[in-house]
Amino acid sequence: MDEAGQHALRDPWHSGAKRLQLLCPFPEVVDTVREATAHQGNPRAPTVTLLEIANVPDGVASSADRQPVATLLGLPAAQGPPVRLTRCHVSRGPQGELLGSCPKVPSDLEAKVGSHVDNQNPSKKALVFGYGHLQTTDLNRELALEWPLGNSTDPADANEGTKCIAHRAALAVPVLPGQVHLGDAAHDVTVNSHWMHDHSGIAVFASNPRNAHRDAASRVNRGYDSYGTPSAPCGRLCRSNGYDDAANSRQYVCGRPCPPEEQQRCPHGSGVLG
Repeated sequence: MDEAGQHALRDPWHSGAKRLQLLCPFPEVVDTVREATAHQGNPRAPTVTLLEIANVPDGVASSADRQPVATLLGLPAAQGPPVRLTRCHVSRGPQGELLGSCPKVPSDLEAKVGSHVDNQNPSKKALVFGYGHLQTTDLNRELALEWPLGNSTDPADANEGTKCIAHRAALAVPVLPGQVHLGDAAHDVTVNSHWMHDHSGIAVFASNPRNAHRDAASRVNRGYDSYGTPSAPCGRLCRSNGYDDAANSRQYVCGRPCPPEEQQRCPHGSGVLG
C-alpha cells in the first residue's frame, strides 16, 4: 500500500467513517463488477474493507488496535486514537512496508470449482469457487476416542448434501443395525434418511428449514412443528408415545382425553404422521 492508498484511507477517517475502504486495485475486477451492476442503473466499483473501527474510552483501547490506525495517520503508535478494531486486514511486511489484504479472496487457492443456479438466469449455471468436504469420524464412547474413517472432496454446489450416500457407502466400516449417524443441516435430505433407514442405521441430521414458513398458522397447515413433531388436526402439538417395533417408527399421541369409544373411531389414529 503506497502513500496514495494511505491518504485515501485517512480521508474517510477524518470525516468520521467507521469503515475504511479502498478501491479494488485490480482493474479487471473493477470492470467486471461495474459491468455486472450496470443493468441495475447504478454501476458500482468493488471496494476492499481494510479496517472497521469502533470508538471506545481511552483506557479501554489496546495498543494492538491503536497501532494500525496510528500508522495510517502517520502518528507514533503511542498516539494512536482510542478505537477498537472490529475487522483488520492491514499488516507489516518483512521490510516494514504496509500490506493490505482483501478479505474476499479465498484462503485456499487450490480449491475446485463447482456450480450453482445463476442468480440472473435460472436456466443457466454459474461457476462457484470452492469445494465440499466430507469427513466421517467414529466416536467410541467406551474408549473415549475418535477414529477418522474417511474423507471426500467434491466441487461445491447447492446440492452438497447429496454426496452423503456415496461417501458413506465407500467407507470400509459398514452401516450396522442401530448405528447412529450424525450430520449437519446440509444432509437433511429425504433420500439420505431413507437410505440410512433401509440399511438399519439411525440418521440424526440437523434440521434445515430452507424456505419453509415457520409461523404458527403454517405449522398447523403443514402438520408438524420446526422439530418434526406432528400436531393433531385441531392444532394441538402431539407428544412421543414410545417406539413401535412393528412399524419401525416412533409413535405420537395428541394426549386429548377422548372417551375410549371415540378413540376407536378416530380417523387420525393411523395417519402417516402418527
